[in-house]
Amino acid sequence: MKNRIYASVLAFAFVVAGSAFGAAAGTSGAPLCESVFGGTAGGASQTGGGFDFGQGKWAFGANAAYHHLFMDPIQLGGKVNVNFANNGTATGNMIGLLVGPTFNFMNATPGDISDAMFLFVGAGFAMVKPAGGTSNTDFQFGAELGKRIKVWDNISYRPSFGFTKVGSAQLAFNVNLLNVSILY
Repeated sequence: MKNRIYASVLAFAFVVAGSAFGAAAGTSGAPLCESVFGGTAGGASQTGGGFDFGQGKWAFGANAAYHHLFMDPIQLGGKVNVNFANNGTATGNMIGLLVGPTFNFMNATPGDISDAMFLFVGAGFAMVKPAGGTSNTDFQFGAELGKRIKVWDNISYRPSFGFTKVGSAQLAFNVNLLNVSILY
């Protein structure tokens, strides 16, 4: 129950922050805000995600992020991950929050990040309930490197590769193939 309350508070904070920053973006003409939604593909691990079926084991992950362009080419923002994994007998879950800067580079037009490569580096916390274990909260950090590919005016496909380290667990690598970026 406690984890659901934390997740609801975090989701509400992202919506409120997005609305506040979004109102300011309309005055300058250039998109200043970015919302990202998607899923991950990786192994069935504590912090991995995606779809991995075999021998009764599976994993699924989804993420949402909000970044605000405060100084070209740097954004500040956060990313929420929700992961579920089954080890064949029990299901565990993790809700994580990473906050930090995103560095944009190799964009064709200054100020337009809709086609830029990016590097996100963040730190935060994760509420983890391992399969068959008890819940705990751990420090986490991670990074994500990817490329936005402009699809429409303010919508970009946003594949990336990243890693996350939660507490004393091993590094978990993720390939994010299902991410969509909305710039406003």
